[in-house]
This record gives sequence, C-alpha cells and structure tokens, in this order.
Amino acid sequence: MKFALALLFLPIMSLAQEAKYNHPTLLGPRFNLLQFKTNKPFSKGRQMDAGVGMVFLKGFSPRVDWQLSVDGSFTDSASNQKLTSKSLLAQSDIALRLRMFRPDQKFQPYVSLGTGIQSYSKEVGIYFPMGMGIQWNLFKEIYLLSQAQWRLTIPNNINRHLLFSIGFAGKLTGGRRKTPSAQKIDASITLLAPPLDTDKDGIADSADLCPQAAGMAIYNGCPDTDKDGIPDKEDACPTIVGIETLHGCPVPDSDGDGLVDSIDNCVNNAGPIHNLGCPIDTPETSKRLALAAMFIQFETSSANLNKESYRYLDTVVQILVENPGIHLLIEGHTDNTSTIRYNIVLSQDRAKTVFDHLIAKGIEPSRLKHLGWGPSRPISDNRTKEGRAKNRRVELTISTVTKT
Repeated sequence: MKFALALLFLPIMSLAQEAKYNHPTLLGPRFNLLQFKTNKPFSKGRQMDAGVGMVFLKGFSPRVDWQLSVDGSFTDSASNQKLTSKSLLAQSDIALRLRMFRPDQKFQPYVSLGTGIQSYSKEVGIYFPMGMGIQWNLFKEIYLLSQAQWRLTIPNNINRHLLFSIGFAGKLTGGRRKTPSAQKIDASITLLAPPLDTDKDGIADSADLCPQAAGMAIYNGCPDTDKDGIPDKEDACPTIVGIETLHGCPVPDSDGDGLVDSIDNCVNNAGPIHNLGCPIDTPETSKRLALAAMFIQFETSSANLNKESYRYLDTVVQILVENPGIHLLIEGHTDNTSTIRYNIVLSQDRAKTVFDHLIAKGIEPSRLKHLGWGPSRPISDNRTKEGRAKNRRVELTISTVTKT
C-alpha cells in the first residue's frame, strides 16, 4: 500500500513541474479478461471471463495523465453460494497513470493507481485498481492500449481479482504548449523600437555575427566574398575560392597542370591528366629505352642475362623512376633456329627475366607487362647470320596511364 501511495504522489509532483503542457486526449473501446470466480491471486485459463469496456484518457503533463474507464462482464463467483448463474459485474474507476517517456515516444510503458465503484449481484462496493501497461502509437492518431490490473475490493464479499485488457483509442485533441498569460502583449500600450542593424543587411545586431560587415542570413549576417560557401569569418582565404576541409583555401596545384598535388605523381613538373600529372617526353624517352634494349643480351639458348646487360637495365629503371606515369611493355623475340614452340617459350622466359629484374629494383608490377613472340616478328632476314642476330632481341615500348 505504501508503494501504491508513492506512485500516486509521483504524478502530482510531475504535474506541478510540467503544468504548462497539454497531453493528447484519447477515447476508445477495449476487451477484458478477468479472474473473478475466486479470491486467489492467480487462476487457470478456464476460470477467466470475458468483458468489454471503454477508456478515456486526458493528459496533465508529458508523463502524467488520468484515466476514466467503464467495464462490464457477466461472471459468477465460486465464493458466493447464493448465485446459480452469472451476474453482471459493472465497474467504473478513475486512475492516475505515470508514463516512463515523454509523449513524442511511440512506445510508452506506464504504471497506474486509482479508485472506483462496482456493482455485482445487488452488492455495491469500492475497489482500488493497481497495475501496469503499455501505450503504443500505431499510427498518427491511433493508439494500442494494453494493461494488467490487480483490483483490491471493499467489502470482501465482492471478490478481489485480476483484469487484463487490450484495446484501441483515437486521439480527440493534440498536445501543445500553453501560452502563459504573462507573455500576451497589448500592442496598443507597448510600442517597441526597431532593432539596431549597423551594417544594414536586414539582420539585427543582436543576432548578427558580423555586425560591421553586410552579410547573408544563411551565414548569420557574415559575408562570403569569394562565394565558395564558407563565410569570411571562417575562411582562411576569403578572396579565393576554396574548400571546407582546407578552411576555405584552394586545393594546391604546384605545377599548375590542373591536377591537384594530392593525386599528381609529378608535383613540380606539369604533365597531362591522363599521365597522372607527369610530363611525357615520348621521343627522347623511347630513344633511350630502345638504345638500352639493344644491349640487353642473354646467354646462348638461355634466359639468363649476360653481365653487361645489368648496367643497361639500370638505365631502364632510372627512366621509369623519372616518369612515374608511364607503363612499359616488354617483348621477347627470337630467330627461326630450332622449333617454333621452343623459340616461343624461350622468348617468353627472356621477357619475364627483364620483368622480374625491374620489379626487384622497385618498379611496381602494375606498370609492367611482358610477352614472348618467338620467331613470328622478325626485323631482318633469318637466312643470314647478321639477320638472325638482329631478330634475337628484347623490345621495350612505352604506354601511358589511362584515367578511369
């Protein structure tokens, strides 16, 4: 009982704190199941009787409202031997509900405590409903209400009992804040002077973050000289269009090639975008690569490099480091001595040897591709010794990076 009284005083305290709020008013039907045949606190399902009722809810504050309910059910009582058939149990009560959350929450658990009057088989008495439940906002103006109550009755010849209910309620009025009467102003008595606006931008100095410079409302009265969407007050480069992540300053492009430094592979040397900002000196670079390729030699019938070849491969590595935007195609070729299958495999292995050496020197594999053509692409006559020597070669061809 002390706990129930404490629950009763909590809503009153909340009411005093939040009396300026009107909670929505709800009305709707409900379906009940009640255990009335025995005074025992719990009973089996076959001892439950059905009933119907109506519920009316009116809010006091965001968490407190009062509930008026009317219920009726035909039931009998095992403790009343005079009854030979079911009689009408009519009940009506008023209770205070304390909800856990403010009214903007769709799911609202609550506890309730109240008092009511009941009539059963010519007996009239009072009862005290104590319970808990859930209020769920299904749609904009429709609520699902479910609860369980223990109803303590006086006098005891009307059984105390459990009641379970579920129903729906519609919103009659919406919740809103009341306007205190102290805030109502008689315009015929009080005349207000226009607010001060020093920079004449239509924004009062009291709300203007830049009262000495005309600006825009979107920036709280501050200007945006370079029109980059960042007000001068927060712009480190107020006269140059920039981006927010750099505090209003432009993205750096040191070589002025139109590719910002963050994605430019050659920051200090202008180059086309399709070559990642690096310059392309195709004639000169191709000439250097072709010259180096002339001196890349292998041991006879082998993919092993001659010692002299390594110094020229270092030149190739240097060219690739100086031009990070180019890709290199490595192609191996042979003369027509021996079988075609043997020569194709040998040309592929020799191109792969050059490929592996460049990777070992730090060149990214994605920049390199190797192929072997065997004797299928001669550049001289295989019928002469000199011609066959020219056909046994490695070719290095430049290709550029394509942006996607």
